[in-house]
Amino acid sequence: MSDSDSESMPPQPKEEDEFTIYSTQWCGPCKTLKKFMKDNNLEYVAFDLGGADHTGDVIDEFKPITNNNEKILMVFHKGKFIGNASKSMKYIKDNVLEKTD
Repeated sequence: MSDSDSESMPPQPKEEDEFTIYSTQWCGPCKTLKKFMKDNNLEYVAFDLGGADHTGDVIDEFKPITNNNEKILMVFHKGKFIGNASKSMKYIKDNVLEKTD
């Protein structure tokens, strides 16, 4: 897993990455999701959206691929938007973890 910290616009999610997470260091649900991912040994690429001004720019830029999402945490599975904290955890439990048991 990797974390990228940059003030530039982060890249779009890639299909070849199992999971891609766009978050901030100060976001509680973001921390919860990352802990959930680590606890379940799930690989992900993470991008820190940085400060509040930059975060809004990224959210606006990503609206076309996130169904007009307006929340900080954005989670993608193989390039497809799966939701924010609770929706993405449910998706992972239902579609990823059950298949590996």
